[in-house]
Amino acid sequence: MTERSAVVAGWYPGAMRAVAPVSQALAERGWDVRVLTTAFAMPIAAHAGLSMDKTTIVSSEGSDEPFRDYWAGPVPSLLVMGIGEATLTERRLLIDARARRVPSIGILDTWGDYQRRIVEPAMAGAWCDVLSVMNDVVREELAPGYPGRVVAAGQPGLEEFMAIGLDADARRRSKVKLGLPPRGDVVTFFSQPIAEQFGQSLGYTQYDALRGFLAALDGNVTAVVVPHPREDALTLRETIAERGIVVDGGNRAELYAASDVVVSCFSASLIEAVLARRPAVSVQPGMAGPDRCWTNTLGVSEGVFASSQVAAAIGKALRLARDDDELNRRRDAIGVRPGAVARILRLVESIEDTSVMEPMRG
Repeated sequence: MTERSAVVAGWYPGAMRAVAPVSQALAERGWDVRVLTTAFAMPIAAHAGLSMDKTTIVSSEGSDEPFRDYWAGPVPSLLVMGIGEATLTERRLLIDARARRVPSIGILDTWGDYQRRIVEPAMAGAWCDVLSVMNDVVREELAPGYPGRVVAAGQPGLEEFMAIGLDADARRRSKVKLGLPPRGDVVTFFSQPIAEQFGQSLGYTQYDALRGFLAALDGNVTAVVVPHPREDALTLRETIAERGIVVDGGNRAELYAASDVVVSCFSASLIEAVLARRPAVSVQPGMAGPDRCWTNTLGVSEGVFASSQVAAAIGKALRLARDDDELNRRRDAIGVRPGAVARILRLVESIEDTSVMEPMRG
């Protein structure tokens, strides 16, 4: 029997978190799996237990390295791609996979910005044969304009957050494990690289949101700040000064478990927090243009658009942290079902059927 091989690629942390469980499952089924990632996402691959001797770190931005440079030896049987920021490297990998007639499954890491991340690359030939999205809402939005199949098979990387419990003793244990005070409320700010990606075009940066967050907290609350791997860490730390505890590179699930409230701007952290049954607050002070926060659209996070409103929103979220029924309702409203890995493995089986794939690949 011919050995089946797969390239699994995830350029950014969210994308790697989406594909890592699939990589593990394929390896357990006897596939020869090789992983492509970046320095930004490497900690996620290591945390997931992926084989480091079969992991290659490639350039994250602007690379024009062709697919053949990524794979030494025979053409693989399958490409599994975490769909992240649609960089040139990601697009080139998808285009070269199609040129070599390598079947591909994409897993969308999170919601939002479809035009730039999904539609425009697809129109330029960078698309997966099968795209797995988190729920039917996303599938219905994307399917009409996408050249391949769009399936609501799920996002495997979200399932560890859904398993986080509401038990107070477990929360205290998580706080101790992270070196945080075991008693009292912990409010965690997950930063994102807005200044680096958007400049001032959104009307604010992560530093504006962070300053509003820190100013809103009183001495009874422990403020935790989690830097994003792609932002200017020095500027972030200067903004924090002595007003918060910086946790860099911590286990994300452990951070949600230890937090009473999670704050960010519009990042995937808010989706993950709601799935972990933690109250979420989106802070976008002085926002110019439409609200980019999908959890606000769903009504499962507190939206704040002025620094003067942050304290009230966090106070409301802290009260909500005691309402198990509402936290469960918000989690369910996201529409993510467990069992994504099994469903994606069934997709793998379907694309191995050439009678199914050839009409799609043209």
